[in-house]
Amino acid sequence: MNIEERKKICEKYQSENLLSIISKEVFPQKITPDERDKKDRPDIKIGIDKKTIGIELTGCYPSNYIDDKNKNGQQYKLRTYKWLKSECKKFMNSPYFISLTKDQCYSIQIYNTNAVYHGNHHNEYQKELIEHIEAIRFRRYPIKTKLIDAIRVKPSPFNHVDWFHTSCPVPVKWKDILREIEKKERQSQSYEPTDELWLNIYIPWEENIISYEIDIENNKLDTVRERLNQSKFQRIYLSSIREQDIFVLKTANGEDMLNEDHCINVCK
Repeated sequence: MNIEERKKICEKYQSENLLSIISKEVFPQKITPDERDKKDRPDIKIGIDKKTIGIELTGCYPSNYIDDKNKNGQQYKLRTYKWLKSECKKFMNSPYFISLTKDQCYSIQIYNTNAVYHGNHHNEYQKELIEHIEAIRFRRYPIKTKLIDAIRVKPSPFNHVDWFHTSCPVPVKWKDILREIEKKERQSQSYEPTDELWLNIYIPWEENIISYEIDIENNKLDTVRERLNQSKFQRIYLSSIREQDIFVLKTANGEDMLNEDHCINVCK
């Protein structure tokens, strides 16, 4: 699968998630999505009653802008991602899992603890995974271990072992969000006219950072809100792979999620 195909699939999921959220917000008003070509801008055009809404989607790739000072940290994160991927594959090929799935296939999702991203205990991962499965089998669940917080197991037409990709504790930075907003504000001058223009900034799963928190660094929360209010986008969302992780940065009525529960300063 090439980059364009992956982007198309990702944007499809983001569109579905966002439209689901919007449907709940405006219910019972009718939403009518418009057919769009991949060259059309904005990406989505919907009708809510007599109003036309244009929604632009953009992926936020912080790893493309890592400075030299932080490259080691980013490389460590990418190494951890590759290691987790190999561990899942290793487990699927293990005699234990092959025996377990002899008569029934299973899908297993792993929820990692922060120790996976900050420690050198990787040799214990396979052992802990077996401990969790055995605890479920013999009804001793839930348990907690050093690297794995929990797992979810369910019957499936095929075997699949993966980890929850947004389990990384690293929040997206405000400067990365602002960069995408400014980029789309410049591009929006050539967009097809609509009554309102919205923006959905999504975090691709391979970045492995969470979307329901932002690191405002040394900025004040009022400064962040003021800049968002100045934007020509009437609504701005920050989203990830799951619908429930959508972060409302700005709405037309002034309601948002910009508070101390979601906005942190890791520099403090």
